[in-house]
Amino acid sequence: MFCPRPIIVVFIIAVLSAAGTVFGQTAWYEGFEAPEISWRDAGGDAQYRILDHSRVQDQAHTGKGCEWFRLSATGGSHIYIAHDVGRPIVIDELMSSVWIKSDRAGLQMAARLVLPRTIDPKTSRPVVALIAGTSYTDAGRWQELRITDMPRLLARQIRSLHSQLGPNVDGREAYLDAVLLNVYGGPGVINVWIDDLDIAGYVGVSAQARTQTVTPLPRVGNDAAGNSGWVPKGSGSGSTSAASIDRDPAIDVGRISVPAVGQNLPGNDLSRAAPFAASQPKRHDVKLSGSVLTVDGRLFFPRAIEHQGEPLAVLKQLGFNTVWLKRLPAPEILEEADRLGLWVICPPPRPTRLDGGNDPTAMLSDVGPAFDPVLMWDLGSDLTAECLETTRRWAEQIRSADHRGERPMICCPASELRGYSRLDSSMILLIDRRPLGSSMELVDYGTWIRRQPLLARPGTPVWTTVQTQVNESLRQQIAALEPGNPTPLEVSFEQMQLMALTAIASDSRGLLFLSSTPLDSNDTETRHRALALQLLNLNLDLIEPWAAAGNFVTTAYSSETQVTATVLRAERALLLLPIWYSPGAQCVPAQSAAKNLSLIVPGVPESASAYELNPGGLKSIGRTRVTRGMCVNLAEFEMTAQVLLAQDPTVIGSRMQLSANLGRQAAQLERDLAVHNFYTVQRTAGQLDQRMPAKFPTAASLDSVGKSLKSCDAQIAARDYAAAKLSADRAMSGLRQIERAYWDNAVGGLASPVTSPAAVCFQTLPSHWRLIDRIQGAPFGPNRLPGGDFENLNMMFQTGWRYLKSPAPGVQTAADLLAGSAHSGALGLRLSVTPDDLKNPPAMLETPPIRFISPSLPVEAGQIVCIHGWVNVPRPITGSVDGLLIFDSLGGEDLADRVGHTTGWQQFALYRVAPQSGTMNVTFALSGLGEAWIDDVYVQVLDASPVGAANTAWNRH
Repeated sequence: MFCPRPIIVVFIIAVLSAAGTVFGQTAWYEGFEAPEISWRDAGGDAQYRILDHSRVQDQAHTGKGCEWFRLSATGGSHIYIAHDVGRPIVIDELMSSVWIKSDRAGLQMAARLVLPRTIDPKTSRPVVALIAGTSYTDAGRWQELRITDMPRLLARQIRSLHSQLGPNVDGREAYLDAVLLNVYGGPGVINVWIDDLDIAGYVGVSAQARTQTVTPLPRVGNDAAGNSGWVPKGSGSGSTSAASIDRDPAIDVGRISVPAVGQNLPGNDLSRAAPFAASQPKRHDVKLSGSVLTVDGRLFFPRAIEHQGEPLAVLKQLGFNTVWLKRLPAPEILEEADRLGLWVICPPPRPTRLDGGNDPTAMLSDVGPAFDPVLMWDLGSDLTAECLETTRRWAEQIRSADHRGERPMICCPASELRGYSRLDSSMILLIDRRPLGSSMELVDYGTWIRRQPLLARPGTPVWTTVQTQVNESLRQQIAALEPGNPTPLEVSFEQMQLMALTAIASDSRGLLFLSSTPLDSNDTETRHRALALQLLNLNLDLIEPWAAAGNFVTTAYSSETQVTATVLRAERALLLLPIWYSPGAQCVPAQSAAKNLSLIVPGVPESASAYELNPGGLKSIGRTRVTRGMCVNLAEFEMTAQVLLAQDPTVIGSRMQLSANLGRQAAQLERDLAVHNFYTVQRTAGQLDQRMPAKFPTAASLDSVGKSLKSCDAQIAARDYAAAKLSADRAMSGLRQIERAYWDNAVGGLASPVTSPAAVCFQTLPSHWRLIDRIQGAPFGPNRLPGGDFENLNMMFQTGWRYLKSPAPGVQTAADLLAGSAHSGALGLRLSVTPDDLKNPPAMLETPPIRFISPSLPVEAGQIVCIHGWVNVPRPITGSVDGLLIFDSLGGEDLADRVGHTTGWQQFALYRVAPQSGTMNVTFALSGLGEAWIDDVYVQVLDASPVGAANTAWNRH
């Protein structure tokens, strides 16, 4: 999901008496979203050539775009590229950071500082000094480079300059002129991607200082035209040359232009720091009482969406009440959100030092009323035990500085849920799990949500994420499997609804809808996603009181074994949430429709009435008293329902009025979704008909769907919105039946849906069958995995096998080779996790306590890799819903196979495609209490040359 990185922003109002001008300290940011390049070649002592330099859209750290260099180099020690950042004064709070990714380690950040009070006698211009920042060490991954404590680093450089220029070198009024990157990582071809350039503690220089000019950074060697000096290459329209240091004194180069409100510029419109306007009145009262959130005394259920640069009005129109920002927002964003009635969740200001130092200035300035539209502060994601103490100190400073003292905080820990839940009395935990397109069943997803609070401080509220797009690892696999053949990868409305209602039924008090691309784009996939989200938000409006404050009462008895019905109490009424959890719904939901579904609800007063809550009107439901409670009957049940059980006429009347108000819009949205799905199914099924073993009546089924849609149109025209919704439901149900039939046929011969990456989504089934054709048309090469027979422990560790243990309280772990764990040969691998106290084992384990990882194996871009072997899980694994996880580094943990229990030895198989050349490995992670046996693991690569005979490796699986 998302992991907002810490952004250090310090707010100071500095009165510069000498100039008589007040400058506001803020942050400067470049997100590299626009098409024009802005980094410039600044020379070096190596022989090098820039092969490519552009903005790209598929490699970004955040947002959509980043800047990319590809160069070849020999000899030397440095090749500089530079970025102009205006002229911020060197003060204690000034800090620069940038995120880079490269295929080489050793790259380093630097800064060019100008000393306007010291003139170099050789050039008659101000002296410049270079200071170094952190170096890049994690090749192949995004890493943040920083330069902090600039005054101290400058003082060190000034001492060196004394030997050259004498004792009168004056560092006062020094300013940062350019950020540099030394992109030399050794001889050969080097790729580097650059994103998220931040300058915190930004105070622009005075007008007088801006009239000074400096010598351009010297460039070693000549450009293509034979010119020496700092020469920009490939400058695009609208960009400013980094060599153009002499500027018009009237231009304030230390200020960033503010985009218009709603302008689609992901990055600049989110990154500038908002000032603290103490004169604005306090407008809102946000309180967290237990797990219930209230705003100005009213219940509030947050439905937040990750902001990706869309106009806020678009998100408001889609029905969201909260916007989740990754950076501290600009004043314009806060004002626009307040005007639209949207709440904001964002990172808070951050002090300059959180390392426990004694710096007395490392304190937050007051957080004033300008931030009243902020619902709560986001302390970050993927937080580990190592971040706990730093985050605790940050939370304490926020609590002291925030004028609205009870404003809640939220964070998304990767571990140490108990520690993070104790950071503040108003702390909320965001738990992030993405089951769609994976091997995790949605019924297990609900169990996981309910059990996560067991790992936190009792009573800590929990929010959950909802996928609106497929996992990125799946998208990469499909793109690599069929490059140049883009396939839409849509998350269906039904899947979003299943995730959202499962979370609410499992006591989630807020939803964060994950979004990695803007929702105002005009492509088909985005339009479908926007329709689905708008319809889902209308349905959630009807049950907001129970989502915000409902207490679990009981589980109803269902006439369908796959239907789980949760009962929540709030607003002097009960809400019944029946959900059909068909196996495989996380990939392709089944039709999941029933006539006359019976639900027996214990403890309902005899005088209570039953109504089905739908946009368009409340529908009275037949009910009877039975021995165990009240029995309600749903004549037509479509996957989910929302049933109100109430006797208070006020509650019934309020829901009835709201339902009527939403009817027309909901009917039109569901009709439009059904039409979109109709054409998607028609197009995809046309490529799959020949794959069905018996001719499936696709044409007749689509004809029936078409008739339902015609009825829906007529009913909308007649303003019978309840009937129109029912017709649209029938159309959607018929389309699900077609999708599921083709999916069941595709995965019937697979060990698991995730065996083939293209088998976890209906739209990609044509790609799945083409993958099968390739596998059956060519042989696999020899086994490339040493030690996969688990016969020789010394040989395994010599060839690179690794055994990793994660400390978990109350359990012991072991990995050994045993005769009783062998599928073939003499020995097999056994992984085991046992509780210290057999009578009182942990109810839930936070992370897998044991991982066994294979050696890294080389792969070439586009190669199809087969990973297969045998597992035996003799008893159900407890304390986790994941069981034994089997995954590879190509598909990642999102495409892991899960094995919870087997009856004897069971074969597994994973087919993956290498998106790029490099290495891959396989991981076996035991996530709970129990043991798993593993043996005869092979890794083979598909031979690209076609052969006539069918591949026996595929047939085994």
